[in-house]
Amino acid sequence: MSQLSFTMPDGSIESVDVTALLNAGYAGRNQAEVASHIAELAALGVPAPTATPALYPISPYLAQQTDRVYVQHGRTSG
Repeated sequence: MSQLSFTMPDGSIESVDVTALLNAGYAGRNQAEVASHIAELAALGVPAPTATPALYPISPYLAQQTDRVYVQHGRTSG
């Protein structure tokens, strides 16, 4: 389980244990761009989601506070 700590406006520190974590896929401010991305993926054979945004449960240990985020390659979409 991960624990995250936050500095509050009054300077106090609040910590929370992360027991569940969701990734919001196919989410965006511009729904036309989201639809374009879904069409782009469909052309590659990735099935379209039944609803947007799509919520995917992921392991709570992935919730981290760090200066860097490591990715597998330079073509990640986010």
